[in-house]
Amino acid sequence: MILFKLDVDVMYKVIGISYITFRVIQAISDQKNYGSLDFFEFTSYLFFPPTLLAGPIDRSYRFKSDLDNGYNNISTSNFVRGWELLVIGGLFKFVLAEFVAKFWLGEIDATSTSIATMVNSAYSYTAYFYFDFAGYSAMAMGVGIMLGISVPKNFDKPYLAQNPQEFWRRFHITLGAWLTDYFFKPIYMYLQRFSYLRGRRLLVQNISITLTFLLMGMWNGLVWHYIFSGLLFGLYSSIHNCYVHYVKKGGADIFSVSSNILSLSMKRLIMVNSVVLALYVFSGRVPL
Repeated sequence: MILFKLDVDVMYKVIGISYITFRVIQAISDQKNYGSLDFFEFTSYLFFPPTLLAGPIDRSYRFKSDLDNGYNNISTSNFVRGWELLVIGGLFKFVLAEFVAKFWLGEIDATSTSIATMVNSAYSYTAYFYFDFAGYSAMAMGVGIMLGISVPKNFDKPYLAQNPQEFWRRFHITLGAWLTDYFFKPIYMYLQRFSYLRGRRLLVQNISITLTFLLMGMWNGLVWHYIFSGLLFGLYSSIHNCYVHYVKKGGADIFSVSSNILSLSMKRLIMVNSVVLALYVFSGRVPL
């Protein structure tokens, strides 16, 4: 996996190795609570074609329940539902994403250090990334449903999120849930063993959050722009966590001084622009 992430030209690279690794960890970790899979179930879960390259990241026990249902999940209504998702996903990925790539993103000089050009590049990449990735995820869901497998939803209008916590409940949902269950929670419990950190709940939460997003960045690739974008997302979540803690302790909520519509708009504006910055870094298009 390290060689794959370093982009070393190795003949043993495996397509979808990152997602396969996460599935293996989940299946092994949960077998005590949910039981193990036989060889056919396990290999079907690991190498399910629609989700092999870029998710969504399913859970083994949920996948197994669909396999156990057999042909009961294959019906005319599910085929139609799956076909609709496949068409919508194809529209997103092969029409909208390609349109943005050709007529907006592709027209921008990524080496330019002009502020206006960099801002334009950041917003165009954000639009392209959403249409491309959300489109792929919708197509994977559609094909899965047509085959009798209810692939979990991965995107839910993420750019309408009001804060980082809500954003990760809308954006790459299955990755966020996986990292929470199999990294954030264990590291949080581990850090509480240290006497200095015991009782410092906010600090432990923020350390765990930062390490989780650092892992996410490294998971995308061991290059600076992936890692730094992960740290940015970790910083956003830690700042939000501190702000929520501050308000709960009686601090003034700066968003409560305006109307609900204005407050909602301000939160969304701050969040979407924060995401644009992090995804711009993620893209590797920053002219450094």
